[in-house]
Amino acid sequence: MQGFRRNWPICWTGAPDGKAGHGGQEPDRTGPTAGREVRPVSLPLVLVGCPVRNRARVLPAYLSALEAMDYPPGRLRFAFVLNDSVDESEAILRAFAERRPTALLRRDLGFPRWRRGHYSYANLALLRNLLIEEALRSGADYLFSVDSDVLPPPHALRRLLAAARPIVGARVPNDLHLPGEHWRCNFLCADDRGRLRHPRSFPPDALMPVDVVGAAVLIARAVLEAGCRYAPAGTGEDEGFCRQAKAAGFQPWVDTGVVCRHLMQEGDGGPEG
Repeated sequence: MQGFRRNWPICWTGAPDGKAGHGGQEPDRTGPTAGREVRPVSLPLVLVGCPVRNRARVLPAYLSALEAMDYPPGRLRFAFVLNDSVDESEAILRAFAERRPTALLRRDLGFPRWRRGHYSYANLALLRNLLIEEALRSGADYLFSVDSDVLPPPHALRRLLAAARPIVGARVPNDLHLPGEHWRCNFLCADDRGRLRHPRSFPPDALMPVDVVGAAVLIARAVLEAGCRYAPAGTGEDEGFCRQAKAAGFQPWVDTGVVCRHLMQEGDGGPEG
């Protein structure tokens, strides 16, 4: 695939317990839905990652948040898709990969860097789908897709797993980006005319069915194996993914009690930078 590099010497460089010294070997790759429930797995293997483009400014805080997750390090794998990145993002990720089992992938698309909010949904879909393929290859039971400007709290992964839903997101406020509109978060619900809207009110600490969720989402392997993939749509590639998931019988949910910090300063870029 042109522009795609898989760095095996640096992929999966961490030891299974999360310490350095695995020697660049491949890891042990042994080893749902209010419409179709998913049973919790004992200590599931979780792949965590996102696309990365020119994110050196936020990557240290992001990676620190991932390492602070209250979850056994030996049951975590990481993957990042570098794309058109010209800053120190790759160096930061390579340093991270020395201490945690990490797959670094590259797919340069030649897409110009604009200000926040200006990026191609088709390109983002392609990059996120590369992450899905890596999750399937890795043998992970779940993909925890967390955008590089989102800092999940330490308990986020355990609580989302406990929800036992095929697709369940944390709540990611848009406070910094949209002052005074704290009700705008990372999920959408269809109104009575079928239009996708940010709900202006919702329970502050509850599992809530939604039509679209993104930014910080735990996805069961069954959803990925069913062929659900990201695709460009009116509100973004997350809508395309959630539409496919619902058509396959997987209801998306949000746990509104799991609140992430959102780094949304101008200049931090979008999901791919």
